[in-house]
Amino acid sequence: MFLSKALVISISLLAIALGIQPQSISVRTDAKMAHIQAARDISEKTTLQNVLVETLQGTGVSGGVVTVTQSCEAVVHDFRISKGTNLPQALDALVAADGRHSWSLEKGAVFLIPTAGLPPLLQTKIAEAQIQDKNDLTLAVTELLQVKAVRDALSALQLKALSPEIGFQKLNRSDSKAEKQPLVIRDVSIAEALSSLALEHGGAVWSYVESDCGNRRTARIDFISK
Repeated sequence: MFLSKALVISISLLAIALGIQPQSISVRTDAKMAHIQAARDISEKTTLQNVLVETLQGTGVSGGVVTVTQSCEAVVHDFRISKGTNLPQALDALVAADGRHSWSLEKGAVFLIPTAGLPPLLQTKIAEAQIQDKNDLTLAVTELLQVKAVRDALSALQLKALSPEIGFQKLNRSDSKAEKQPLVIRDVSIAEALSSLALEHGGAVWSYVESDCGNRRTARIDFISK
């Protein structure tokens, strides 16, 4: 028997208060999620970002992945997921292979975060942000980074915000002929704002990478799939 939503929320809040981050409690209590399956075999050495996109591909599920690293190079692992594996088991396999992340389900979206928790920048609260077009995800990220509270947080944390990677530009571009769909975001953290954009867009996956390479601390936000 699955737990009620209210009980799940209560357990999650208690876990947060105690500093515990159960890797799959939210998803295990979601009947619909348990029936979603990986659409293809995955057997390769790649990054956590790439394998999350591949795992969610074709499922219609949005997501986000947060990485904090001291390395100048992208961290890769061997991931193996068989076609037909249900999503909770596939995510268990991802975090087991990686060893440094946990996963959860929030409002229908999957999140992989460091076991140490969300980095401070992603916890920064945004009172209000005007997004010109929720379907132009690259522009939306730029607009979020221009919010004063975010700029202040970047300065306080001594982080330099990097532009979205060129390789993702094609994924994020909007049809110039399509009508813009503005979105107002209020009283949310940066992480919650990114998740709202992912859910509004439908099936999108965002990535946050914070690194300290050669005493140069940077933060990069990309929508790596849409």
